[in-house]
Amino acid sequence: MRKYLISGSLIIDRVLSDDGAPLRVSLGGGAAYALTGIKLFNDRCALACYTGKDYDDYYAEWMNRNSYPWDGIKMITEHMTFLDLYYREDGVHEMARAEDSLVCPDLPQFELIEPFLNGDMSDLAIHIIHCDVRDMLKKLQPYREKGLKVGYEIDHTDLGDIDIPAYIKEVTDNYLDYYSMSLAELKEIIPEIETEEEALRYIKSFKCPVFFRMGERGAYFVKDGKEYYSPMITDFGSLDPTGCGNISTAAVFMADTEGMDPLRASYMGAVAASVNASYNGLIPYIDEDLKAKCRETVDKYLSVQGGKEI
Repeated sequence: MRKYLISGSLIIDRVLSDDGAPLRVSLGGGAAYALTGIKLFNDRCALACYTGKDYDDYYAEWMNRNSYPWDGIKMITEHMTFLDLYYREDGVHEMARAEDSLVCPDLPQFELIEPFLNGDMSDLAIHIIHCDVRDMLKKLQPYREKGLKVGYEIDHTDLGDIDIPAYIKEVTDNYLDYYSMSLAELKEIIPEIETEEEALRYIKSFKCPVFFRMGERGAYFVKDGKEYYSPMITDFGSLDPTGCGNISTAAVFMADTEGMDPLRASYMGAVAASVNASYNGLIPYIDEDLKAKCRETVDKYLSVQGGKEI
């Protein structure tokens, strides 16, 4: 399998109830969750992220326990980014950067990725979770021509005034091998889309494969004009939804990049999300037993659905 590099944010989540009462402090950030989505099925994965000098205080034990490489971590500010997550009674969460947080630059920097681009590009894939990444994608284009695969999940926290539908169309048509978005994100940027059928018709207009997430309603992996549905899986539990989109997106990207059957890829995303939901925050430790359980669970569902065994 290829090596997978994750470019995105590393954040400390302060989880609060709807009335602001503190519930817990958790390791978070889209990049960290995505990393675990790869790790559940492939040990060859690493972060390429900027962060704060107190990263060690929060992440060192988790990084070392799981044998994650450190060479893509660059500490450039005194403190990490803190994010307050507010969970409402209906299960929907809202987020706001904590007032006392020192902001860590979380925009993609090609210079951080560049040291990893000096080998065989057919042995490398990069998954990006950021806002406007056009500059980075244009710089990665020559490497894609040499075999590099690039996946992307948009970060909506700081998109400014750009035309988001036009932006998504531009990057999916020209610079990506894979994209992921949720039904909630789609309805936010294109309110006139009301039904699942309308959403799938829109997504099929993209030139790259798309993993379309619908929360408790499951997900579709759309590739080559066909859709591969996987329901929400609760085999591992359902405790905390934070990061489920990030982890499932990364797992499906890895599976598709490795040439796995699209239905298998979709179920790998569902299983990864289920594992993630069974913990508060990041999966603390991914060992061989957990990875085997993930593979067995995917196989179990595919045997019912008639999916191909890869």
